[in-house]
Amino acid sequence: MASSPSALRNAGAVDRPWVMRGDSPAVLVPRAAPLPTSEDVEDAFRRGREEGRRDAESERAHAVLGLQTAASSARQDLADQHASIRAIAITLAVDLASELARWIVNQAITADPQVLRARLEQALEAIADEREPRIVVSPSMVDLVSSWLGSDTIVEGDASLDVGELRIEAGHANLDATYAAALERARVALIQALNSPNPTDFA
Repeated sequence: MASSPSALRNAGAVDRPWVMRGDSPAVLVPRAAPLPTSEDVEDAFRRGREEGRRDAESERAHAVLGLQTAASSARQDLADQHASIRAIAITLAVDLASELARWIVNQAITADPQVLRARLEQALEAIADEREPRIVVSPSMVDLVSSWLGSDTIVEGDASLDVGELRIEAGHANLDATYAAALERARVALIQALNSPNPTDFA
């Protein structure tokens, strides 16, 4: 049986993506693509699942990093606020203690001036090797202190000093027994105590 021209032309078109229909070479009909096999579907599903898992892991890693950064920043902010509050508390406590001490000392010396004399004698013993000390006290205490030390000792008044304060200038051995100096010493001691691992053991 003789084959038609179109059959002959299409006989070798097994590997072509198209076939010719009828005897006209101008008409091309695309060959239908083969349907995917179950193996193709399984492979595509596996690739999609792996890509989804990698994307999820990447997003989770970014989220964890963001949470860690936020937590670190929050801890630092909290530490800064704690330090600021502690510094304010130290200042308030020392200032309050200083004002209370100032009032108590002033009241004690006003009631009994010998309290100041005891402080003065202790200060002079500390600089006993120095010559010609110059004593500076409150103006209201100049005459009384001069009567204790005699005319050979220079005693001057300073209106900025309270009755319980004094300064001694004696060469290289100057002594500041003002409330401002005591306040600074108290502040330093209190800061050291609060920074100590066990503040109750601080002496």
